Amino acid sequence: MSHVRVVCVLREAEGLMALALSEKGEDAGLLRLPLHTLSEREVPGRASLLSAWEGLSQAHGATAETLTRVLQVLLATVPGDGTLPRGLEHPWLEPPPSPHRRTAAHPRGYRGTLYQPPKRPRPTVFDLRPHLLHRRTLGALLEPLRPHVAQALRQLEAQGHSRERLERVALALSSPARADVALAYHHGLLETRGAELPASWRRTGSSPPASGHGPCA
Repeated sequence: MSHVRVVCVLREAEGLMALALSEKGEDAGLLRLPLHTLSEREVPGRASLLSAWEGLSQAHGATAETLTRVLQVLLATVPGDGTLPRGLEHPWLEPPPSPHRRTAAHPRGYRGTLYQPPKRPRPTVFDLRPHLLHRRTLGALLEPLRPHVAQALRQLEAQGHSRERLERVALALSSPARADVALAYHHGLLETRGAELPASWRRTGSSPPASGHGPCA
């Protein structure tokens, strides 16, 4: 795909889709392409974004790792189809269960060598990607993840994100108005206002006046 210019990446039910402008003669126009079909050169950060998206298909509860992946996706994409997924329930994320603790009475964590301690319960695995498709479900998803904001932002900074911009994300996440984290990061906006890509640009061939690979809000 050497004759396309990626405008932004959409998160949709079928996966991450690149909205791109074709610059090839008679085929010029707006294209929707699966992100994995494009190269890292065409979409910088493509590999880590796809990895974060795939990781959210098997999220282990309310952890810093989960929030880090959620923010990776939110900061690099925009909602595609604004339709609320049918039958989507609240994920009710909780922290993973704690390991068995040792006590003074049972320093090895169980009652003697003949006692078989119960196995540590396995954390419930969630596919959180559907909750990233609409602003209403996104708010419910972020709520139980807020205790991990500081750790998640440190991980994002280690990955190369701007510390100054991440501070805006922290403000957005703590705002009672539930500001959009992508708008806060890319544009410094901490208001709750609609800034989604017009549906006519997502679904038809209209050309938006935008450029670059970040959210095109």
